Amino acid sequence: MIIFAATKLVEMIRERIYQQMLKRGVNQVMLCNDLSLTLPNFNAFIRGKRTMPYKDLVAVMKYLRLSVAPQGMESTSSPVESMSEIFRERVKQGGLKLVEVEAAAGVNRSTISSFITGRSVTSSKNLGKMMQALGLDIVPFKKN
Repeated sequence: MIIFAATKLVEMIRERIYQQMLKRGVNQVMLCNDLSLTLPNFNAFIRGKRTMPYKDLVAVMKYLRLSVAPQGMESTSSPVESMSEIFRERVKQGGLKLVEVEAAAGVNRSTISSFITGRSVTSSKNLGKMMQALGLDIVPFKKN
């Protein structure tokens, strides 16, 4: 069953990234240097002052060995690069119509469709909204 929760949008994503940085002993300077990200922009994202471009978000999650999985799972073997497929499978498993996801997430149906079919990327803000609507969470990535 898919859980439709209304909590803060991108906060969960930022929090999971920050927690994983602490767990792995990675500071912002190290992460930004290794990924060629701008420190002030990343810091603003962590503090909730701005969103992060999708490609940078995926790079950060890959660097920290994080991915997306249904809430309640401790880890996943699905890499973050397959995020659109993870979302698409979640919609399919729940037997949902995109209009239902649109209503629950507050994200335009065409944006959702373009993302889950891999035609385009979306903002971290929309990503957070869709994750909450589909009952997804950020968890550690572990290879089989």
